[in-house]
Amino acid sequence: PAIGPDGGVVFQAYGRAGGAGGEDLFVTWPIGSRWTDPIPLPLNTAANEYMPTFSPDRTLLFFASDRGLGEGRTR
Repeated sequence: PAIGPDGGVVFQAYGRAGGAGGEDLFVTWPIGSRWTDPIPLPLNTAANEYMPTFSPDRTLLFFASDRGLGEGRTR
């Protein structure tokens, strides 16, 4: 999992219902004394998205995918 800079958000890969297929990235955050149910990220595809990690300055989230070279690029 990738824990946000202030510890208030967690990104993790799951192979669970609600995703786009295979392993997908989900986000969760604390509300009171519990965490929200994991929410799938809109960048998920039918391929696998996994290994979320933050850039050294903690402003960008990177992830691995097997969707193919050059597919799904966004800025």
